[in-house]
Amino acid sequence: MALGLSPYKIVDNGLPAQVKFSNYFAKSYELRNSSYDDLLYANDQGRLTEATTSNIFLKMNNRWCTPKIGYGVLPGVIRSAILELAPFEIDERDVELEELEQVTEMFLTNSAWLIMPVGSLMNRTLEQTDWSSLQQQLIELGGQKR
Repeated sequence: MALGLSPYKIVDNGLPAQVKFSNYFAKSYELRNSSYDDLLYANDQGRLTEATTSNIFLKMNNRWCTPKIGYGVLPGVIRSAILELAPFEIDERDVELEELEQVTEMFLTNSAWLIMPVGSLMNRTLEQTDWSSLQQQLIELGGQKR
């Protein structure tokens, strides 16, 4: 998956992050008109929030992180499961736009594809990990909750 950065910022419209509808149509329109498979978004404070329809996990300086829940970040079900199941520590924190240059690996999560590795970020090739073991754990967890 090739990921770009949207020039548009997510602004506080007074709706909670759980109201997915608030920015979905604008994001979808922008993605259709881009040359990327998906786009990253930041809020108007310059912090990364999410991709068009998914949460983001980034590896920088050999540490994994994900934007903390808050201004523009949806508390996704798969995001929560990854935080519990991952065999490595993940920091939940503010991620500044300037940090994108330090990203060496990245993946997206949502309930449709579970985990989607990002092959390139703004035309820069990223490292790839085999996520099949964690993906299988998510599938098994989903089957247990039915």
